Amino acid sequence: MNQASDSEWKNIATRYDLREPDINRIAQGSFGDFLFHVETDGIFDVTKARQAGFNEMSLRTDNEIIEHLDNMVKDGLIPNPQTM
Repeated sequence: MNQASDSEWKNIATRYDLREPDINRIAQGSFGDFLFHVETDGIFDVTKARQAGFNEMSLRTDNEIIEHLDNMVKDGLIPNPQTM
């Protein structure tokens, strides 16, 4: 991350009493760049994979992402969007 985002995250961590004031310990900037700057949608439908016999792929990607973010809120790693 850059110095400005490091400073901003420290402010957010203080304001919302988060566990980790160092954004670099929570997320690598290169991962966020990869995830949010892709040419195509990063959330995939696995219906065709299940139709091809991969039946254990039963979880919806969007639900998994939301659950992961909810867990990060519960763990005090990111602020609750409803309190912002």
